[in-house]
Amino acid sequence: MWYYQHNNEQIGPLEQAQFEALIAAGTIGPRTLVRAEGMDDWQPAAASPAASWLGTGTASDAGVDAAAARPLTRVSEPSPLEQARMLEAWFLLFWISLALGIPLTFVVVGLAGLAAAVLLYCFMLYRLWELIPPARARTTPGRAVGFLFLPLYNLYWNFIAFWGLAKALNRELQSAGITGRDVDERLALAYCVLICLAIVPEVGLLALIAALVLWIVLVKQMKDAGVALLLAEAATSGVLPESADGDAVGRGTAS
Repeated sequence: MWYYQHNNEQIGPLEQAQFEALIAAGTIGPRTLVRAEGMDDWQPAAASPAASWLGTGTASDAGVDAAAARPLTRVSEPSPLEQARMLEAWFLLFWISLALGIPLTFVVVGLAGLAAAVLLYCFMLYRLWELIPPARARTTPGRAVGFLFLPLYNLYWNFIAFWGLAKALNRELQSAGITGRDVDERLALAYCVLICLAIVPEVGLLALIAALVLWIVLVKQMKDAGVALLLAEAATSGVLPESADGDAVGRGTAS
């Protein structure tokens, strides 16, 4: 059985005949990430056992050297350390926007601050879902953010995009052997329930205030979990020493 990635989503399982038909149709190209049962990780098609089906015979014939193929898939992406810094910066701006927006809710500046906080939250939510491997993710980053803007449906979708992210991050932390950065899944569930109660007239205001407090706490926990995963990835790739802590996000690495 074969799998391939499209728009950060895993497609499959596919029989070999189906897989070869997608190659022939151009849906799967030399740089498409693919994986077959028995393979440890995703590989560009031209560097995988499927290279001979691309019509070029070997990975080197396709112009992609097997050792250099993996970096080509991430050439435009920032390094894990840079991504960790980005998350830290987004959270700082998120906090500043809320701090300015909440006290000034009834004026234009306040509304602009709250809008900026929501936008930054969406950025962080998208990036954090990108940290979850497609094979273990319940949804895609685009859906996680996009469906939150669907009226009423977003009450349900919060349980997937927010509570689900808390659980997914904790699984990744456990898999990476990282402790002390867990997201409180019970608080994440409570937040989703409070958002639903916020539309009930009798308790709506109190539920909304409580949800806001939990939102801030949980977004910080999720950010910290994401930064921990990115720093672990940086240490594994040799960018950071394995003993590096969160201070490296601010310090950077020695050249």
